[in-house]
Amino acid sequence: MPGNPWGAMPSDHISSAAITAMSLSEVGTLYGAIGWTYVAAASFAIVYLGEHYVADVIVGLLVAETVRRAEPLAAPFVRAVARAVE
Repeated sequence: MPGNPWGAMPSDHISSAAITAMSLSEVGTLYGAIGWTYVAAASFAIVYLGEHYVADVIVGLLVAETVRRAEPLAAPFVRAVARAVE
């Protein structure tokens, strides 16, 4: 069976799941473990089912980590824009 011609690069499913797992890890170890278990299971499933390539998953994880690291740098700008809009 051919792969999904509409699959995104990177995998937005894995990026959003990884961001959620990162947030859950900040709440507690058990919650983080549950979140990362979901990320691993979803990664396996989407590659196994041909919806994404492994590279899509890896880049999705990198996007999530980049967003996590950039958030503290972007926060002051976002707050300033929010104040200006209000």
